[in-house]
Amino acid sequence: MTYMGTVGEEMERFDKNIKASKQISRNAIYRIVLLSSAIVGFSVSLFSIPTLQQSINLHSVRFSWYSFIAVIIIGSLSLLAEGRISYAVTWKGRQTSDYNYSLSDYSIKEKLFAIFIVIWTLLYPANLVFNRIYKNENEKKFKPKVNGLVVHWLARLGHRITFLENLVFIFFVIGLFLLVRSFVFF
Repeated sequence: MTYMGTVGEEMERFDKNIKASKQISRNAIYRIVLLSSAIVGFSVSLFSIPTLQQSINLHSVRFSWYSFIAVIIIGSLSLLAEGRISYAVTWKGRQTSDYNYSLSDYSIKEKLFAIFIVIWTLLYPANLVFNRIYKNENEKKFKPKVNGLVVHWLARLGHRITFLENLVFIFFVIGLFLLVRSFVFF
């Protein structure tokens, strides 16, 4: 077996492990979002019972609901964004790219154009911004360079989804703590 063959196999196993861990994370966030929605709905109906209303700390309940709403919003956005970013990186990565490793090599025009395309790509991942015939030599240099920057920024944005996932777990734990605290006075 050649060296490149073993490296390729290791990278393939690494990619499979990364995909499996992302799937576990997505499933956990999906379940936490559903559980948060159910907790808010159940607590609203539970707190409508008059005898329970007298022994509840409404201040804690209010903040627990805010926390669960943050879980629902951030969790849903992270699930939506992760799929769109993954699709967009794959789609844009197949187009002609020329990425420079130093951001100082890019002009303001190239950076602004790339920001616009990143935003447009998040809204419409399969856009065809660079799938056109180049009219001149300047376009032939400009578009692949900007596309490389777009792919780089989308990939970096995709890696930051983990931060949002961590926020989901933190807000969920805070929401549970505040909900329990609303019944028990510390």
